[in-house]
Amino acid sequence: MPYPPGHDIELPLLKEIHDAGGDVFIRDRQIYLRVARYFPQLTDEELIRRTRASDTVWENRVQWARLQLVKQGELLNWRDVGRQGIWRITDRGVRRVMENQKYIEGILESARQHHAVADSLQPLDLPAELAIHSRIQNQLEVIGQILGKYAKREYRQDMYRYDVVWKDADYLPRATHCFEVQHKGNLVEALAKLKHAYDIWGSILILIITDEKDRLKASELLRPYFTGVFHEIGSATTVLTADDVGDIFDVFDRHQQTINQFTSR
Repeated sequence: MPYPPGHDIELPLLKEIHDAGGDVFIRDRQIYLRVARYFPQLTDEELIRRTRASDTVWENRVQWARLQLVKQGELLNWRDVGRQGIWRITDRGVRRVMENQKYIEGILESARQHHAVADSLQPLDLPAELAIHSRIQNQLEVIGQILGKYAKREYRQDMYRYDVVWKDADYLPRATHCFEVQHKGNLVEALAKLKHAYDIWGSILILIITDEKDRLKASELLRPYFTGVFHEIGSATTVLTADDVGDIFDVFDRHQQTINQFTSR
C-alpha cells in the first residue's frame, strides 16, 4: 500500500505532540509509531523499510510533515526551542488540533474498526520487540492507575524520556516510581536514565528486561553495572522480566475493584 502524503500526516503528528505534553524528542521512536496508528494501511514491512540514509521511509515521511508544520507556524524550529532534536507545538498548532478533534477521533475510530490497532495505546501490529515494549508500557500505566497513581508513558525530564513514570499527582514534580523497558538495547542508556531519576527524585527504580525470561539471569546480566559505574542504584533497582509484569498485570486486572477499595482514601 502507498505511504500517506505529508499533508495527511500533519494533524496526527500535531495531535500526538500535543498529547505528549507539547513537545517530543526526535530520538524517541515512539512518536513515529503513535502517528502510524492513524494509518491502518501501513504494514510492518513498510514501518521498518529503510532509506539509503538509514532512516526508515516512514520516519522520513513524518519528518517532512514536521518541516511543513514548522513553515506553517504550527511547530517550532528547534533553534527557537533552544535545544536540538525537540519538536514543540505552537499556539497555532494547538488551535488546529482543537478545531479538528472530531475529525481526528474519526480517523482513529476507523483504524480501530479495521483492526489495525489493539487499543488506543497500541499503534499497530508492530514488529515483535516494539509490540512487547508498547504492551509492557500499557500494563505498567494501567497498574499505576489502579493503585491511584498518575501514570504517564513517555515522560520527559531534562534530556531523558522515561518509558513510564508514576506520580502521586499530575501537578507534583516528583516521580515516585520510574520504569525502563529494555530489549536487546543499550543497557548503559537505560541505567543512566534510572540513575538520573534516582538523583533528582529519589524514585523507586524498576528495570524490565524483555529478552530474558529468567529474572535471576537478568539480574546476573546487570551485576557488572551495579558493582561498577552504577553502584549507587544497584540496591535501589528492581529487575523484572516481561513475564513478571504480565503476571502482576493479570492480578491487578482481575482484582481491580478490590484493589481500588484498599487504596481509596
